[in-house]
Amino acid sequence: MDLLVPLEHENGDVSHCGYLVVRGFEFRVCFEVSDPGKFHDEPGDTTGKVNRLKMDQPLASLLRPYRAEIDAILESQAVLQDIVREVIFLIDGALAVSNSNSKVTFHDVQSTSFNWIFVKTALGQLDDLGWSHVMSVDDSFTKIELCIQDRRGRRFPLQVDLPANYPFRPPMCYISFPEPLENFASQENARSAWTLSAVFKSVEKKVFDLEPFFDVLHDFDTHCWVLQPENPTNAESYRRIAVLQHCSLYLEFDIHRPLAVPKWRFLGAKSVVSDLISRLENGFREWNIHTKLPRENLESILKITFPRKPDESDSTSFTVECGICYMYNLSTSTDENQTDLLPDIPCEHVKCSRM
Repeated sequence: MDLLVPLEHENGDVSHCGYLVVRGFEFRVCFEVSDPGKFHDEPGDTTGKVNRLKMDQPLASLLRPYRAEIDAILESQAVLQDIVREVIFLIDGALAVSNSNSKVTFHDVQSTSFNWIFVKTALGQLDDLGWSHVMSVDDSFTKIELCIQDRRGRRFPLQVDLPANYPFRPPMCYISFPEPLENFASQENARSAWTLSAVFKSVEKKVFDLEPFFDVLHDFDTHCWVLQPENPTNAESYRRIAVLQHCSLYLEFDIHRPLAVPKWRFLGAKSVVSDLISRLENGFREWNIHTKLPRENLESILKITFPRKPDESDSTSFTVECGICYMYNLSTSTDENQTDLLPDIPCEHVKCSRM
């Protein structure tokens, strides 16, 4: 059982000294509180700031690797009772690591007990962020789904996973993006970048920066028959679209220059695609990045309108009826390098002539 006795000093400060018992070990500690608002026998009855933690030599040796965590706990402005609870939580994790022969660090230790300060921190940060941005929160407050909306009203779900020892370690974030999110732990003054508001603003800025790229994808997904990916998302920087019967066009966009001419390749028998290739190669001087999206430029240069997706049965027939086309589906679903896997042999069957 933990026992802390308050001792009042001449300057008005108070020290709460005694023993913390963790996993059967007794550690002598002393929490120094400056400017206490009130003074009673209970260790949590103070509104002053805990500005220093003294400890005996065994505990000091045990917690030497966690100096930053101790400083963060003391700077949290929590009342003494909550700080004591967090210090006990820290000691418990440190003991778990010291009793293990593995190379696990405290940051990898997951506590199964209810961490009150963790939940209080998460709730406070959600209040600061605004609940209008929150889609869901699990019972443990470790998985939070936020919603970022770009200037065109498109919604981007952002999943934030909080580690058990948050806010002393950074959150993990997941969103449907064509490139990885930044590592929040690598920034200068990293801990200030780990708050939910800071994370939200950082990812929101990324969404705004990539709006032109998302405009291009959305335009193709809305106005074209997209064959690949089967279920297109914002995470893929390519699209394979239907052009004519037995002919498709593979496009790969530069996420930072999405309005420029993309990497392209026609798929189909030579008799079908040769004229289209010629039109496109001779018409690039007409490409206009200022007033047209890539789809509009392609349709203008090729002098065609890309077909929209028909009903489900026709869509399936287009993509898998031919064995070579079916091979394309199998290949792209098992390898990230789609361009190296596009088939370049036309089907010789006179009723197919596909690629």
